[in-house]
Amino acid sequence: MIRTFSDLFTIPEPVDEFQVSRVRLLHRLLLAIICISAPFTLLLLMLPANRTINAISSLLVLLAHVGLWQMTRRGRVRVATRLFLGLWLLVPAVVAYMFSGIFSPFLYMYGLVILATALLLGERESVWAAGASIAVVTLLLLFTSNRADLIFTTGASTLQQAIITWVMLCSAFVLMSLLIVYTAHSVRRAMFKLRESESELRERYGDLATEIAERRAMEAKLRSSEERFRQIFDLAPYGMVVFGEDGYAIVVNEAFSYLMEGDSKQMAHRYVMDWFTENDRDSNQMMFSQVFEMGSVAVNHTTQLLTYNGERVPIRMMVSPVRDVNGDALYGIAIVEDLSSVEEAERKRIELQVEQEKVAFLRDFVSQMSHDLKTPLTSITTSVFLIRRMQDDASRDRYLSVIEEQARHQVEMIENLLTVARLDHLPELDRAPLNVNTLSQKIYDRLEPVAVQKGQTFRMNMADTLPDVLADATELQRALQNLVSNAIKYTPEGGTITVRTVLDNDHIVFTVADTGVGISPEDLPHVFERFYRTNNTRHSHKGTGLGLSIVRQIVELHEGTVAVASTVGEGTTFTARLPEAQAGVPAGV
Repeated sequence: MIRTFSDLFTIPEPVDEFQVSRVRLLHRLLLAIICISAPFTLLLLMLPANRTINAISSLLVLLAHVGLWQMTRRGRVRVATRLFLGLWLLVPAVVAYMFSGIFSPFLYMYGLVILATALLLGERESVWAAGASIAVVTLLLLFTSNRADLIFTTGASTLQQAIITWVMLCSAFVLMSLLIVYTAHSVRRAMFKLRESESELRERYGDLATEIAERRAMEAKLRSSEERFRQIFDLAPYGMVVFGEDGYAIVVNEAFSYLMEGDSKQMAHRYVMDWFTENDRDSNQMMFSQVFEMGSVAVNHTTQLLTYNGERVPIRMMVSPVRDVNGDALYGIAIVEDLSSVEEAERKRIELQVEQEKVAFLRDFVSQMSHDLKTPLTSITTSVFLIRRMQDDASRDRYLSVIEEQARHQVEMIENLLTVARLDHLPELDRAPLNVNTLSQKIYDRLEPVAVQKGQTFRMNMADTLPDVLADATELQRALQNLVSNAIKYTPEGGTITVRTVLDNDHIVFTVADTGVGISPEDLPHVFERFYRTNNTRHSHKGTGLGLSIVRQIVELHEGTVAVASTVGEGTTFTARLPEAQAGVPAGV
């Protein structure tokens, strides 16, 4: 039973996918026929009794369609479809038999029946429907051929016209079924191609979807990798600059912007060479260009940055190319290490080392001076004690000589200490043009009697002419005279001391050679150190250990050098080299 009026127009759910469209078509056809035949049947029932048969026929047709409609609602679609088509194969035939025979216009309704069969069941069933229609028309022709009232009711004069009409109807049914079959096959081929295209499209869509998914995954990985690189780039303890082949910065990290005292975003797209000092730009430009031209890597390149505040920052830099899959340089990257802290640490280390050396020197100085002062004072004290108890003048004179010698040694030591202290704090020398030959002659005149007294031979071999040197006459005489005094002191009786002066290129060479005891190879590298005395010297002569260090210090203040060569048992040679005075250089420089 129909519960609501809307149920009348509700399309039943199809049993399977095959029936989706056909069930809807059948349902709508039944509703349309019911809606049309219901008022027509009601009208026939209201006519006079001689029309009762027609009314009853219409009522039966209406009830038949209502029954078929109920069958479709209960899911018996195929049975209802076949009954519906069978009913409409009988209705036109019955009407035609009752009224017009083979000439009935209702017979043309078989075309609609054939079409409905194709739509509701399929193209093969439409062929059967065409055959059934031909059979019905043939039966009508046979059953009405002996009935003149049916044949001639429409004015037909001969049987030939009925046969022509039969041929035309049959031909129309056959052509219609063939057209339906051909159309169905064409549609099926088109549908097959469409399904192939759809399958190919789905396959392509699937591949495209897979490719899109893979690309999105790659993009996600790339974004993640870029984010990790950016974090590492910004958190790196060293400054980093990524630059292009044109020499402009692409991106800098926070460490580099902090080093430059600028903003990382504002520093991007700036010319990198503007960040270096003018003296370093050419060499840095060449190094940066080689990254792209030769693909070379520069390691431990030291240079200076010029910060935005105008400060110079020493750095150590490594420049390397960033290559693509083909090995070509895409970008360059410079890794910068701030050397300010390194240089500060090195400076502090040197200062500490200097302080340690000063402490060690002071300790050695105090120890040495304590020994050097204590020994002469002990000798003086002992000699004074003995003199007081001696009556012999000869013995008294001998001990007085000891006191005199020790006192002279103390004076020499004090003078040397004062000289070292003065030279260490001397701001500059009072320099003037000086001839070394003249100075050498003064030294010879002063020390030649001492050598003769010791039974030594003192020789002078001076160059004929020598250019002047720019020197402090007092200090230079002190240094050269010290060399000659040492030669006389450490050369035994009968030995020879030779002083030479020569011109060697643009240097005046002053040489002192003796035939003394010599210096051992172990002591030779240390003879110019303060307070250093060789073992043989300490046993035979009581020097202060400051004379040669004073010589080196004075010669170096004159921009010269001093060297020594010696062979034990053969003698020693000291050589001082002094630059000649340059023309136009004022005195006192």
